[in-house]
Amino acid sequence: KPGKKKPGKQKPGKQKPGKKKPGAKAPGKKPAAKKPAAEKKPAQKKEHERKVRPSQPTLITNARIPGARGTGVVVLTGGKIAQLARAIRRVPKGFQVIDAKGGRVLPGRIDAWASLGNPDPRGQVLDAFDPYDEDAVREALAGGVTTVFLNPMRNSASSGEGAIVKMIPGASREEFLVREGVALHSALGFSGVGGGAVRDYDALRAQLTAAQRYQEVWADYEEALEKYEKELKAYAAKVAPKGKGGAKKGAKGKAPAKKAPTPKRPTRPTPKRPTPQRPGATKPGATKPGAKSAEPKAPKQPKRPKTDRALERLVAVLDRELPLRVEAHRVEDIVNLLELQREFEFELILEGATEGHRLAEVLAKREVPVVLANQLVSGIDNDPSPFRRAPDLAARLEAAGVEVVIGSDGWQRSGALNTIAALHAQAGLSRAAAEAAVTTRAAELLGLEKHGKIAPGYVADIVIMSPASLGADRVETVLIDGRVVFQRSAP
Repeated sequence: KPGKKKPGKQKPGKQKPGKKKPGAKAPGKKPAAKKPAAEKKPAQKKEHERKVRPSQPTLITNARIPGARGTGVVVLTGGKIAQLARAIRRVPKGFQVIDAKGGRVLPGRIDAWASLGNPDPRGQVLDAFDPYDEDAVREALAGGVTTVFLNPMRNSASSGEGAIVKMIPGASREEFLVREGVALHSALGFSGVGGGAVRDYDALRAQLTAAQRYQEVWADYEEALEKYEKELKAYAAKVAPKGKGGAKKGAKGKAPAKKAPTPKRPTRPTPKRPTPQRPGATKPGATKPGAKSAEPKAPKQPKRPKTDRALERLVAVLDRELPLRVEAHRVEDIVNLLELQREFEFELILEGATEGHRLAEVLAKREVPVVLANQLVSGIDNDPSPFRRAPDLAARLEAAGVEVVIGSDGWQRSGALNTIAALHAQAGLSRAAAEAAVTTRAAELLGLEKHGKIAPGYVADIVIMSPASLGADRVETVLIDGRVVFQRSAP
């Protein structure tokens, strides 16, 4: 009706009973404290992150791409292969163009066995690597090799850890080093290095046994340390300070309040009679003469064992954190090596294996990869008992199901890697297997992700071959991370 107030509405300035004014504080409540800003956790430190120089986006045109008909275009951006195309209508802005002129475009070669370095088992191969040897780097690039696994010299049962490097001329350590501490190297029996080679099966076994004992000592120490920490915590609780009247302190450091005693009716006291004591007996509650008060005894901290860097590396082998790469050639040495692997259960990579064709089925069953060098032309003929070689060693191992990888056995010979692979192919190894042995299989063996293929998403380590002339082609241009690092000058 006219003049009647609508329900739910009030005059301005008036509040409903019990309702707070906007912005008013509730009675008896304190304003809510602001939450402190969340602290940023520090980023975890990575083992090693290689510094990659920025590269210009690139188009490789008129290229014969593996698995494709005719010629095509390889698009590179950000140091990786971005796209494979049949053709490009126009060159995008900011791209450089490399004309392959109908030559093959191949993945950069990976040398999975290049011996070099420090024989000290506590050292690393990089201690003896000279990154400023540009002649050797250029020779490797001229052979299409972009990545090399540097293997320590085989002068002891465990001669240090290997490292993976990129063949970038004039690069700093942050740029050429891919990863260090890749594998522990050893040699067993006759390895063609004279007196520096380990020729005794017992030498390697003794070191592995010592590492096993070292591992057990540290396990016992950690167990004793854990027990000590528990006992120390219990001891600290016993000797903790107490409040007034001997009562333990509460949460705020005050002794708990005592209850008021209930009044009792007075009773007639009973006279105490003296208790007869035997001669020499101690009164109740009294301490014997010379006796110490019963106090908790502090636990004794266990002694920390000494750290041995060489044994630490062998412990990593026993824990299968590092593979053990062993060079062995004779069938007897390979059998002994397989026995060691069965006993200690480590991950094994066999190098050399000149007589490996006689154990091909065993190696395949045990899933032991084999890294071969040039077994056809070898410098180990000085031995009075020559090895029983087979020219088709790689082909026999491949036929039995063994994973075959090919290396140069010397980084200054890395430029001959393609030639070594071709020799194994001429002796019976399929061309596809020979190509994989220096690209995809080598990358898998070394744990290199996205290496060894011409495919989108893979690292742009690329070799451009010149068009075949008189049945042979040669390396014309090499790119690492999408940057040109080698260009063959005109003859």
